[in-house]
Amino acid sequence: MVRSSGRARRLLSMLWVAATALLALGACGAPEPPPADTPAGVFKYAIDLAPMLPPSADVVGIAVTPEGQRYLLDRNSGLYEIAAAGARRVFSTSDAAYAHLSGIGELTDVVALGSERFAMTAVNDGYVLDLHSQTAGSYFCYLPALPDPTGDPGGGPVVPPSVSQTLRNQGIDVQERTESVAFSPDNQQLYAQPQTIRVDTGEIMGSELFVFSDGGGQPIQVWGMPSASFIAGGMVAVDRGLRLVLGTRNELYAMDSGTGPTRIRQFDPSIDISGLALDTNGDLLVLDRAGRRLLATTLY
Repeated sequence: MVRSSGRARRLLSMLWVAATALLALGACGAPEPPPADTPAGVFKYAIDLAPMLPPSADVVGIAVTPEGQRYLLDRNSGLYEIAAAGARRVFSTSDAAYAHLSGIGELTDVVALGSERFAMTAVNDGYVLDLHSQTAGSYFCYLPALPDPTGDPGGGPVVPPSVSQTLRNQGIDVQERTESVAFSPDNQQLYAQPQTIRVDTGEIMGSELFVFSDGGGQPIQVWGMPSASFIAGGMVAVDRGLRLVLGTRNELYAMDSGTGPTRIRQFDPSIDISGLALDTNGDLLVLDRAGRRLLATTLY
């Protein structure tokens, strides 16, 4: 009886060790559940940005450098470098080094052009920011110049004429406003998707997409949009710059030079896309303005 009881204890001990190992293996091998506030099966993870930023923050742009460093644009206070430890402001028009930009008004989006070089948009104009040299200035203009009445194009007009050029030729004062800017490192082209707005009435007169060369300046191409009401909150260039993915409200659209926006994804209605960026691992980063969150998902 004693020997039998000892064998039984040893057997139970072995079974306990095996069960414990299996439980541990299952715990390590099972994927972590998605955050409670992230729709399961849609986003890989969610980062709450609110604790990193001022209470008045209005998140309108996300950028990722070639090294994978993330930067966040707050419409009210400037550009932040974000990391696991928190956020550090690296640019504001109120900073002494950039005081010459204080009159440009609100910034609406940002995209990385390199390690410490960015393109940012404001009403009518796009700017380049170099954090290394602490310099910034006008870079590309999405309010295209009117043709020179003498017949010299001067690099201003685009073909076909943009909505703003057509209206200004009629004596109607307009402004251009975009909420999205993208850059393709493959073809070195910039993209902005503005609406044309009458200054006197505030009426939206058209929606277009402009393409710029790596030298900035005036647009080299104009892509028409089927609806004047379409305005993207974020945009990324994919497929070597031949295709764009645009986010508006809680939806993603794809388009190219020959095809208007086609819806490819729809997220939870609570999400308000105010920025898009491609992570270095290929993930699509979605900036949710309403929830002040950064969400990661697959591109398609």
